[in-house]
Order: sequence, then C-alpha cells, then structure tokens
Amino acid sequence: MILIVNSIRKTKLKKNEIIPLNMDFMFTTIFNNEKNIYVLEHFLSDYLEIPFSSIKGNLKILKRKILPNNKKESSNEVDLVLNYNDKLINIELSNERKSTGVIERNIVLACKIHGGELEYGNKDYKNIDETLQINLNNFRCNKDTILSSYYLSDLKNREILTKKFRIDMVDLVLGSKLCYNINDKLSKWCRLLMTKRRDELYKLAIVLLGREGGNEFMNEIDMLCSDDEYIGIYTKLSKKELEYNTYIAE
Repeated sequence: MILIVNSIRKTKLKKNEIIPLNMDFMFTTIFNNEKNIYVLEHFLSDYLEIPFSSIKGNLKILKRKILPNNKKESSNEVDLVLNYNDKLINIELSNERKSTGVIERNIVLACKIHGGELEYGNKDYKNIDETLQINLNNFRCNKDTILSSYYLSDLKNREILTKKFRIDMVDLVLGSKLCYNINDKLSKWCRLLMTKRRDELYKLAIVLLGREGGNEFMNEIDMLCSDDEYIGIYTKLSKKELEYNTYIAE
C-alpha cells in the first residue's frame, strides 16, 4: 500500500509587504463586509465630495447577484453594489488589460442594475433613481486625468440625454503615481488600493479613515495577510502575472 501525504507549504510575505487591495479576493473580502462599511462611507464621502456626516449610517451593501433576464441567461455577479439614499452605486474592480470586452461587460452590468431599479408593475419611468458605476481600473484608461465620467449624450452637440445613468473610469495607475504630487484624496485612495507596503498603507489609512478607523482597518489587513490561504492565492497569482509579463516582453 502506498501512503500519500499532502503537505501544505506555508509561505510568508516579506517584511513590510502586504497583499494589495487591488487583488480581487482582497477587495471583495474587505469591501463586501458590513463590518467594514465605514471604509466605504469614507471613500464615497471623498469620491462624491459630500460631508461624511451625510453618508454615515445611510449606506447599505446590496446582494452581488444580478438576476438573469431569461432562463437561458446565467446570473451575473458584480463586485460591489451599494444603496445610498436610493441611489445605486456599482463599484467594479478590473485587473484585466484594457479591452473592449471588459468595458462592454461593465456597461451591461450597469444597465442591468439601472433597469432593475424600477419596481415590478411600476411604469412611471420618470421616478427611476440614479445609477452610478465606478470602474476602478488597474491599468491606464484615461489620457491625463484620474477620473473620467461618461453619460448618454448627443454625438454632435454633446448634449446629455439623462444624468440618471453615469459611468466613471478611475485610472488607478495614474492616481497612484500622482498621489504625492497633488493634494487630491482620490489619488490617495488609488495609492491605498495599489500599494504593497504596509508602512505606506498605514499612513494612507490614517489620513483617509482617521486614527481609530485607520487602526481598525490595519488590524483587518494584518489578519488577512497572515492567513496561509490568502498568501497562497496571492503568491500563485503573482507568479502567473510574472510569467505573463515575461511572455509579453519576449
């Protein structure tokens, strides 16, 4: 009889290294958690440029599943959907290279979310609430600005058809680079999502979340970054990324 023993090799991160929040599994674990809703409240307060007091306690995390339109169509899962005073906010993190496929996918998700706002049987479309999709893109997507906003508009005169449906493109790469060159909170959030250094993440967390919130946030990060399973996923994905970059370079 042959006995096979499966051994799990534990991998540790380097000193001062953390798993960055732009990794899908880290982003989902942190932001799709009611316990961490204070992080989302601070982010949207800065992003929408509204007082923190007006958003605190008024933000809800909704289910990620979008019901299919028909039986042949499979259900879709979005990264994050929020409800702020009846305004739906969909946040999508994209790590794929810029492609029309990624853009079209996110547009479809935004349309489904917006179309789902109208209650069944209600035909008064003028009462439909706003939908905002925030695309956090881990690649260069804007020419010279961190944030670009898109509406349905007339091609010739640029007249906006409706302001109730908006799609934003956030260039995480550019924002992260400009973090220490401009006095802009969005750039600091970009850097917070991109950094792999614990000391830098801690400083940004204190600035953006306050002393108490920053310490609470870092406790959560430290716990996840000491988990063998999370480290294993991260190192495996990092190896694939390294192999892909080598392939492209060759």
